[in-house]
Amino acid sequence: MARAGGGLFDAISNGKRVDAALNLKLAELNGLPTDVAIDKIVQMLVPDDGDADRIRVALNEALADCLDGYEDFDFNNFSDEMVVQVMLAYVTQCVFGQIVLDSRDAFAKASSAARSEQAERELHALVAACVDVHMRRLLAGSLGTLDQRQIEEAQLHAIRDVWIEWEGYIS
Repeated sequence: MARAGGGLFDAISNGKRVDAALNLKLAELNGLPTDVAIDKIVQMLVPDDGDADRIRVALNEALADCLDGYEDFDFNNFSDEMVVQVMLAYVTQCVFGQIVLDSRDAFAKASSAARSEQAERELHALVAACVDVHMRRLLAGSLGTLDQRQIEEAQLHAIRDVWIEWEGYIS
């Protein structure tokens, strides 16, 4: 998860080559329908491991949310704030998915389906707020100085912080 997030950050903040084997830069996707460009970006970043499906979903949702309304992809549309939003959305989706997986059948123990859905919404809101607090301050104003490794470390730190918040929330 963190490695794909680091690759995503590197790609959208710097426009660097994402995959040396493909020799593809995001600017080369300009003019493609946005959904096609998103698919290509996701395909390049998803690792071939047991987390591939979860990472694919998180990358796709984060990019689709932040590029909503753009018919054609244009790398020049990625403002600093958009880079921050994509990263926050990606980490939020990954952390939320991991907590749901780790909670196993906790949501099934709710008194009703409506209560289970409400608990999931509350969890997602908590995760989004924690990720925002812990990652925005790192990302804001320093996009040009961060590298992929620092972003990977920041994501892992945010995940630990969210777990601490979540454990406090449920106890």
